[in-house]
Amino acid sequence: MTKIEKLKEMLNNFGFENYESEVYLEALKLWTVPASLIAKNIGISRTSVRYTCENLVKKWLMLETTKWNTKYFTAETPNKIKNLLIVEKNKLEEKEKKLQNNIDDLYEIYNPYTKIPKMTFYEWIEGAKKILLDHLKDWNKIYSFIDMEWIINFFWEIQEWYSKKREYIKISKKNIISSNENLEKKFIKKYKNLKQNIQDEVKYIEWKKLYIVSYLYNWKFSYITLKKWKFFWVIIDDEEFYNYHKTIFDYIWDKANYKL
Repeated sequence: MTKIEKLKEMLNNFGFENYESEVYLEALKLWTVPASLIAKNIGISRTSVRYTCENLVKKWLMLETTKWNTKYFTAETPNKIKNLLIVEKNKLEEKEKKLQNNIDDLYEIYNPYTKIPKMTFYEWIEGAKKILLDHLKDWNKIYSFIDMEWIINFFWEIQEWYSKKREYIKISKKNIISSNENLEKKFIKKYKNLKQNIQDEVKYIEWKKLYIVSYLYNWKFSYITLKKWKFFWVIIDDEEFYNYHKTIFDYIWDKANYKL
């Protein structure tokens, strides 16, 4: 494969269409010329080359000038090819945004009788908020495992936002909290500014760091990872999965303490 053929293939992969790669490469060599000269050199009709040049002008890859009633075209520097990447990146980001905005609607029409549990994945803070809002849709009690240290040190702003939402619609929780006396004092000090009209039930265990907060609600199991540089959020919508984890929760609840 010649150097020119390799460059044509590369440009085609960057989004050049039809004769655009041939026309652009020839224009790079010729500088400012009429479409007819490019057409003569590459063996393509003048009409097709002129149309291609005009398209390249629209893509900011060529310049167009008029002299003595004749249009002349000049290839922009190769660095301008990056514009195509920017355009494609913007298109991809727009598609990703539209998908994210509609992913919940897609899951609503997802076949509820499928044998595979429905799983939804999110990332970063906005994803965590979506999972927590999902807890509050059907007004049912929530059961949760909480790593107190990570709630206080990393996740506190989200905790405040979530508590106020839950307070407003008065949904109660049963919490199994991995904590110790020092963490509990720190938590109470931070939590005193929040209303506490909801009658939550709390029991404590002293485990190793969990790095995860998990929730059971509305036949769903969800968890939020809190480990640094490993943030993702998951909702699993499956009755058997829910029952399995609810059994574990009830067992630990019976063994845990109301006070540290």
